[in-house]
Amino acid sequence: MSESSVGGASGGHENAAQEVVAVDGDDGEQGTVNRLDAHTGDGVRHRAFTALVFDDEDRLLLAQRSPEKRLWDT
Repeated sequence: MSESSVGGASGGHENAAQEVVAVDGDDGEQGTVNRLDAHTGDGVRHRAFTALVFDDEDRLLLAQRSPEKRLWDT
C-alpha cells in the first residue's frame, strides 16, 4: 500500500470518498485507503474510535442507528 489513496470506490455514499489511515497489526501506519474499500470484501485494517457519552449521574447515552445506513457510514 502506498502513501497515496488506494482504490477509489464511491458506492454512492456521500462519505465513501473519505480516506482512512490503514494500519498493520501493531498500529503502524501503512498509508491511506478509501473508506468504502476499507469496509468491503475482506476490508483493510484501519484506525477507528468509539465515543461514549455519560451525564453527571454516570448514565450512558445510547442512540439507535437507522437500519437504512451502513454500519460504518457516519
